[in-house]
Amino acid sequence: MNKPADFQARLAQLEKIIARLEHAENSLEDNIADYEQGMRLVAACQQALAAAKQRVELVSKQSSGELLVEELTDQEEENRERG
Repeated sequence: MNKPADFQARLAQLEKIIARLEHAENSLEDNIADYEQGMRLVAACQQALAAAKQRVELVSKQSSGELLVEELTDQEEENRERG
């Protein structure tokens, strides 16, 4: 499971890579390596966001107008992760 600090660190690393690529001061090989690392970071961030989305509380409105908040159980969470 990804921690928010891990996500933030990956995002910060990705922002640094983007800045380097935008300034194009590195060699082609360095730019390609940065691009590859950036794509790995994007994938990891997307995975972390998908996991976080699955953990968000399910909110449904009952007929009486009251909000019912249900958390995903560990089993429901595992089932959603498996697809």
